[in-house]
Amino acid sequence: MGDKSPKAKEQAKKKKELLEKQSVASAKDKQSKLSSVVAAAGKGKK
Repeated sequence: MGDKSPKAKEQAKKKKELLEKQSVASAKDKQSKLSSVVAAAGKGKK
């Protein structure tokens, strides 16, 4: 089978790492947006 080749394994590994990086980045982005929204809401109440 071709998918057992080292090249295919390397590509799959790189793809997985890229996806993980993207999900971490989007999670951080959501976190920062959320905290800025909370901060804005807190300022509005005062």
